[in-house]
Amino acid sequence: MLSLLAGILLGVIGGFPLLAQADPNSGLPGVSALYAEFMRLDRNHSGYLSPAEFRACGGTAQAFREADANHDHRLNRDEFVVAASIDQRIKTGQYFADTWITAKIMARLLQDNFPGSLDVQVRTVNGVVHLSGRLESSTQIRRVLAVTSRVDGVEGVSSSLKLGRRRHELREN
Repeated sequence: MLSLLAGILLGVIGGFPLLAQADPNSGLPGVSALYAEFMRLDRNHSGYLSPAEFRACGGTAQAFREADANHDHRLNRDEFVVAASIDQRIKTGQYFADTWITAKIMARLLQDNFPGSLDVQVRTVNGVVHLSGRLESSTQIRRVLAVTSRVDGVEGVSSSLKLGRRRHELREN
């Protein structure tokens, strides 16, 4: 379990190159890179970012609102740095929550000695669990759906589980 969490943490840190770069002049990680990003996003060169310009870089509305210190519905350069930090905190939190949901579902299927647990692929995005794979019976499919829907944090379930021979049986033949 510790190696899984360590791998996730390294993946998350590696996924945020702007925040990981060091600025030798400021002593703060990534500030000059974020300033450069601000200039790139400020298409009309107004010195501010609109909500639409912030969304263009994948920013969330919540991060924009929280960083807009003077409530003028635009971000200056310094507010953008704060917004980028808040946005990464939000996204990292959701990533860990989704990963935790996936792990809990897989653990419950394995704990129950569910016959098709290794043939079910589980992916969670923003609390919505996506299930895929092949199982031997509709009873097994219903059981996977029931186990999944009872896990804390699951906001919805999308299933493309199909009836058919399981993968490991196909390899043996």
